[in-house]
Amino acid sequence: MVFTVYKDDMQVVIRTVASLAEQTDSARIVLLLTWEENTPDREQRTKQLQEKFACIFQSMLFSVHPHQLPHDIASKCSNANWSVKQLGHPTMCSPCGLLHAHTRLCVHVRVAGACATPCATCFSA
Repeated sequence: MVFTVYKDDMQVVIRTVASLAEQTDSARIVLLLTWEENTPDREQRTKQLQEKFACIFQSMLFSVHPHQLPHDIASKCSNANWSVKQLGHPTMCSPCGLLHAHTRLCVHVRVAGACATPCATCFSA
């Protein structure tokens, strides 16, 4: 599931993610939250969501859509499209197996029922 966020009220974002977390099969949901690069307090908002929901979903991913990419317009659709394309980026963080911040994607993944802790670089996404 792709959830784009820009200047949305954080309480609305939390209520939406909480609603997904309450689903019977929430451990099977792969949630991709896509921020615009200019989102106010993006790092703080990401950390708040990570702390509250990271281990509930199969995967919880965060991406940052760069501002003013060539041939790209600022819109919800281009944000979601760019972020989904980043899922196939081959550069992986080793040894944690998570995508590094330079790919602009941070990942929380369930491994054998436990939540894998992302590396420090991933927290800087």
